Order: sequence, then structure tokens, then C-alpha cells
Amino acid sequence: MFISTSRIFPEGAVLNLRFRLAVTGIEVQTRCDVRHCLAGVGVGVEFVGLSPKMASQIDREIKLCEQRRARRLTTERCHKRLPRSCARVASDRHV
Repeated sequence: MFISTSRIFPEGAVLNLRFRLAVTGIEVQTRCDVRHCLAGVGVGVEFVGLSPKMASQIDREIKLCEQRRARRLTTERCHKRLPRSCARVASDRHV
């Protein structure tokens, strides 16, 4: 997981992390190791000791977010499409 923060943590630092999943609202509390740090941007962390139940909840959250994103993209594409008759007229003009 990547966390946006201006704080600098050395790689290998152990953090106690608590956050709430955006879609389901479930609170996750776990330890994590800092695996990568981009100074002034954020840190990449690896969860340590995350229960199987919490890991499953996070996986579920990711799937829900992907489904929402796919629906949003489909809706956006539908709104951007021109009716076939308009598309034909537009292509005829360029001939």
C-alpha cells in the first residue's frame, strides 16, 4: 500500500497503521514495514501480521472499487458516443 505523506520514514521502519476502508467503512488496524520512501511524497508499506479476515476485507474492498470504476468508465463512454447517424455524417464530411 502507498501512503501519501510529507513525513520521511526510513526503509525498514515499523509503523502502527490504522485506516478506514472507503467503500465498506471497515477499520483496519495493523503493523506495517516501510518498504520504499519517496521523500515528501509518501511511503510504500507492507502489512505485517494482518489477520486473514482483514486481508479478505481489503481484497473485497479492492474488488468493489474496481467494479465501481468499471461502471463509471462504461457510463462515461456511453455519454461520449455519438449516434450512428451523426458519426456517418461527420465521416462523410472528411471525404
